[in-house]
Amino acid sequence: MVSLKPLADCPPNAAFFDAYYAAQDGKPVQISNAICITEVRQDVSLVVRIVSTVGNYDYIIDSEFKPSGSIKLGVSCAYIYIYIYMTGWANGNFRNQGNIIHSRR
Repeated sequence: MVSLKPLADCPPNAAFFDAYYAAQDGKPVQISNAICITEVRQDVSLVVRIVSTVGNYDYIIDSEFKPSGSIKLGVSCAYIYIYIYMTGWANGNFRNQGNIIHSRR
């Protein structure tokens, strides 16, 4: 799970909630703004959105609760394309002209 960004991942009327998971040592780890809940105006459905990142992919999971009692699940995948442009070799070292977007450390 990742933190959702207001106005980027969820609409302006969304309510955000934190999520927790157990680390390897058993202690809880908090993820701020991990879940957003919003109303869809067409038939006043309630949508709960969670985004999980695995490798270079974002998995977006939407649960839509309709007034009729039905639940519509939607899963979509977004590929994160990271491009780092490297050029010029000086003394065996390269010069990095790109930006580091995410570090796995």
